[in-house]
Amino acid sequence: MNIAFSKWLAGVAVCTLVGCANPEQKAAKKIDMTPDVIQQSSTLLAADPELKRFQIVVDGFKGAMWLKGQVATPAQKARAEKLVWSARGVKSVENRLEVTGTKTR
Repeated sequence: MNIAFSKWLAGVAVCTLVGCANPEQKAAKKIDMTPDVIQQSSTLLAADPELKRFQIVVDGFKGAMWLKGQVATPAQKARAEKLVWSARGVKSVENRLEVTGTKTR
Protein backbone atom coordinates (compact mmCIF):
# COMPACT_ATOMS: atom_id res chain seq x y z
CA MET A 1 0.00 0.00 0.00
CA ASN A 2 1.50 3.37 -0.94
CA ILE A 3 1.86 6.27 1.52
CA ALA A 4 -0.58 8.63 -0.24
CA PHE A 5 -3.34 6.01 -0.18
CA SER A 6 -2.61 5.27 3.49
CA LYS A 7 -2.98 8.98 4.36
CA TRP A 8 -6.21 9.24 2.37
CA LEU A 9 -7.61 6.15 4.08
CA ALA A 10 -6.65 7.51 7.51
CA GLY A 11 -8.38 10.81 6.66
CA VAL A 12 -11.55 9.00 5.64
CA ALA A 13 -11.50 7.00 8.87
CA VAL A 14 -11.10 10.17 10.97
CA CYS A 15 -13.93 11.94 9.12
CA THR A 16 -16.14 8.91 9.60
CA LEU A 17 -15.45 8.71 13.31
CA VAL A 18 -15.50 12.40 14.30
CA GLY A 19 -17.25 14.07 11.37
CA CYS A 20 -15.86 16.58 8.92
CA ALA A 21 -18.90 18.78 8.43
CA ASN A 22 -18.26 22.49 8.22
CA PRO A 23 -20.01 24.83 10.71
CA GLU A 24 -22.81 25.65 8.23
CA GLN A 25 -23.61 21.97 7.75
CA LYS A 26 -23.65 21.39 11.49
CA ALA A 27 -25.98 24.37 12.03
CA ALA A 28 -28.30 23.21 9.24
CA LYS A 29 -28.71 19.83 10.93
CA LYS A 30 -29.99 21.59 14.06
CA ILE A 31 -32.65 23.57 12.17
CA ASP A 32 -36.07 21.94 12.27
CA MET A 33 -37.47 22.05 8.73
CA THR A 34 -40.88 20.79 9.84
CA PRO A 35 -42.73 24.09 9.12
CA ASP A 36 -41.54 23.88 5.50
CA VAL A 37 -42.56 20.22 5.31
CA ILE A 38 -46.01 21.04 6.72
CA GLN A 39 -46.45 23.84 4.17
CA GLN A 40 -45.32 21.65 1.28
CA SER A 41 -47.57 18.77 2.38
CA SER A 42 -50.58 21.06 2.83
CA THR A 43 -49.99 22.55 -0.61
CA LEU A 44 -49.83 19.08 -2.18
CA LEU A 45 -53.10 18.05 -0.51
CA ALA A 46 -54.84 21.32 -1.48
CA ALA A 47 -53.75 20.91 -5.10
CA ASP A 48 -54.94 17.31 -5.38
CA PRO A 49 -58.26 17.16 -7.27
CA GLU A 50 -59.51 14.24 -5.19
CA LEU A 51 -58.48 15.54 -1.77
CA LYS A 52 -58.80 19.33 -1.96
CA ARG A 53 -62.43 19.30 -0.81
CA PHE A 54 -61.52 17.69 2.52
CA GLN A 55 -60.21 19.55 5.54
CA ILE A 56 -57.02 17.64 6.21
CA VAL A 57 -54.69 19.01 8.85
CA VAL A 58 -50.99 18.27 8.55
CA ASP A 59 -48.83 18.69 11.62
CA GLY A 60 -45.50 17.35 12.78
CA PHE A 61 -42.25 17.68 14.63
CA LYS A 62 -38.73 17.12 13.28
CA GLY A 63 -39.97 15.31 10.19
CA ALA A 64 -42.42 13.07 12.03
CA MET A 65 -45.71 14.06 10.41
CA TRP A 66 -49.32 13.24 11.19
CA LEU A 67 -52.58 13.73 9.36
CA LYS A 68 -55.91 14.55 10.99
CA GLY A 69 -59.34 15.01 9.48
CA GLN A 70 -61.87 13.06 7.51
CA VAL A 71 -62.00 11.56 4.04
CA ALA A 72 -64.67 9.54 2.28
CA THR A 73 -62.76 6.41 1.26
CA PRO A 74 -59.80 4.27 2.31
CA ALA A 75 -58.19 5.07 -1.06
CA GLN A 76 -58.30 8.79 -0.26
CA LYS A 77 -56.74 8.13 3.13
CA ALA A 78 -53.91 6.22 1.47
CA ARG A 79 -53.49 8.89 -1.21
CA ALA A 80 -53.16 11.64 1.41
CA GLU A 81 -50.46 9.69 3.21
CA LYS A 82 -48.61 9.04 -0.04
CA LEU A 83 -48.64 12.75 -0.88
CA VAL A 84 -47.23 13.67 2.52
CA TRP A 85 -44.49 11.06 2.14
CA SER A 86 -43.51 12.77 -1.13
CA ALA A 87 -42.64 16.01 0.68
CA ARG A 88 -38.93 16.51 1.22
CA GLY A 89 -37.84 15.98 4.81
CA VAL A 90 -40.56 13.57 5.91
CA LYS A 91 -39.21 10.85 8.20
CA SER A 92 -42.48 9.24 9.25
CA VAL A 93 -46.23 9.67 8.74
CA GLU A 94 -48.92 8.79 11.25
CA ASN A 95 -52.19 8.72 9.35
CA ARG A 96 -55.00 9.62 11.75
CA LEU A 97 -57.50 10.36 8.99
CA GLU A 98 -60.98 9.02 9.63
CA VAL A 99 -62.84 7.35 6.77
CA THR A 100 -66.46 8.52 6.98
CA GLY A 101 -67.89 7.14 3.75
CA THR A 102 -69.46 10.53 2.99
CA LYS A 103 -68.15 13.21 0.67
CA THR A 104 -67.40 16.55 2.28
CA ARG A 105 -67.57 19.83 0.41
